[in-house]
Amino acid sequence: MFFLGEEANPLNEEPLPRGKRHWLGVVGAYTCPSFITVFLMAVVSFGIWLFYSPLAEVSPLGAVALGLWVFWTLLKVYINLAAIIYYQK
Repeated sequence: MFFLGEEANPLNEEPLPRGKRHWLGVVGAYTCPSFITVFLMAVVSFGIWLFYSPLAEVSPLGAVALGLWVFWTLLKVYINLAAIIYYQK
């Protein structure tokens, strides 16, 4: 996985000046393709949902809510890490 470097910019385009772009753009520009990371976070969330499958027997909606909460938490962590990487440059 590439986090920083020219591998993340295969066309070698000149990036915009720092003031002209929003820091959230770093998620797609300076990390591995974000859809892969989001997919992996969804897999982890589903794995946690399976781990708590007894909860699904008692409350299916509660198990789905737990999986969505884990996914949302991981997504926030990922965006915050991308912002930290961006502002450290």
